[in-house]
Amino acid sequence: MSGKRELLALVLACAVVASQQPFAQTVNVHIRSDGPGGKGIAVTRGLDCFIVTAAHVVPEAVPIEYEVIGSGGRTSTAKRTWRDPNGADLAVMRVADPDRVCGRDFYLQVTDTVALTHTHRTGVLRVRGEHGSDVEIAVGVGRTLGRRTPVYIYPQPGAGDLGRGLSGGMLYIAEQPAGILTEVTTGADARGTILPINTIAEKLATFLPLSLPPQPGEQEWADIARKTVGYMRDAAFCRNLWSAGKMVARPEGTIHYAERRHSSQGGMEYDLDSTLLPGVTSRLKDEENGKRRTLVTVLTRVPPTLDFAVLWNQAEQAIDDCLASDTDEQVGNVRRRSALRRDGSRSKWAVERTGSWGQSQENADIWLEFYAPRLLLTIWAFD
Repeated sequence: MSGKRELLALVLACAVVASQQPFAQTVNVHIRSDGPGGKGIAVTRGLDCFIVTAAHVVPEAVPIEYEVIGSGGRTSTAKRTWRDPNGADLAVMRVADPDRVCGRDFYLQVTDTVALTHTHRTGVLRVRGEHGSDVEIAVGVGRTLGRRTPVYIYPQPGAGDLGRGLSGGMLYIAEQPAGILTEVTTGADARGTILPINTIAEKLATFLPLSLPPQPGEQEWADIARKTVGYMRDAAFCRNLWSAGKMVARPEGTIHYAERRHSSQGGMEYDLDSTLLPGVTSRLKDEENGKRRTLVTVLTRVPPTLDFAVLWNQAEQAIDDCLASDTDEQVGNVRRRSALRRDGSRSKWAVERTGSWGQSQENADIWLEFYAPRLLLTIWAFD
């Protein structure tokens, strides 16, 4: 028993951290609206993707939807969920389809903007264009006198204008995020006003922390990932898999959730405290008024130093064994199709005649997916 308790403790510890593990890079986005639109920066937390931008870019809150464009021109809708109550030109949006805009874990490294302006007099305003590619504008940077003092930028000769539609774009000084553009004045003394990253972090401290505490190293994450996948071989995981499948197929029963909200696809979304692995948050999406339901669970983060093929094969084998086990689920034909790639792999199990998961010929699909750096398990069910 002590061995099982130790394994459970390890899974609980890794699950909490895995849902927060950041990558030290950022995603610029373009925001379309009825006006000139604007820019923003994407930040992830667990399964959610948020966009930090200037408040005047997204003047309307829920239920108004905006279209956001990430890398490669991929789009999603987003709604403004927060605006600075003290009047700063700062807002946060929640993205409806995180994988299309974020795709992996991102956070902002909070730097000392004042110190940057005292040691560097140039920077780059880096924004996302309407067609999905990044655009850079070289700027001069004025020295700021204090942490709560705006930073002013000036376009470098031949670098282009600070025109309309750039608000919300991120200023980088020495490749460090320094703040977002909130205002542009034109004419002979054209300049842009930057809200410092320090101020942004302070205002978002309780709603959306931008920076995270130090995370485990690559070797520690490799050990965590191995233990997490090892837990999938435990009988408890198999029982949880069947229970989750029943909930996806027939969610009309009682759902124990941490948060519930309306889905952008016309249904409901539920954040579940624990479904497949202890301590790991899952999300149940009931979309299109119940016509399509999915359950997504982030199992663990996979570091690049890990022998990915071995880990993937072990996870596949665990699901194979579960579906082939002697249960009361009356599983019919199970077909698996896999595509193994280091940057984005997917295995699909098409489960036919799922017995107590649903009625008659109701089918379900199970997906094991890897979107670097996250390993996910998704259950789909269709009416």
